[in-house]
Amino acid sequence: MQHHAARPRAAGQSAGPSAGKSAGKSAGPSPGGAPRCELQRYTVGGSPSSLQAIVNTRRLCEAHPSSRHVLDVIDSRQHPEAAALGEVLTSPTLVKAQPLPRRRFIGDMSHTARLLAGLDLPPEEP
Repeated sequence: MQHHAARPRAAGQSAGPSAGKSAGKSAGPSPGGAPRCELQRYTVGGSPSSLQAIVNTRRLCEAHPSSRHVLDVIDSRQHPEAAALGEVLTSPTLVKAQPLPRRRFIGDMSHTARLLAGLDLPPEEP
């Protein structure tokens, strides 16, 4: 699994293998051949629901190592322009930017089965 340390970033700023790509370009395959899933987690400061959403999103990424994930955490309070560019109206919000179609998930990501279906990932085994 490809995983980058989640840290706040400004609009247009990127890290790691996705650096230099515009939001409109395809994520394409990663070095391992699997498509890369680019996720953007929008939060508002250190609110309890935002912190729980980050933990749940990271846990989900770690539970699916066959998919390659890039997770960017963006604080909407510090970077309102990034939230506006991402068309994020409420927080916490998770945006699956790539692969298309682009999808948005609102909340703390505690409904794992619904989230997995929305991300086109296999359900977790009991």
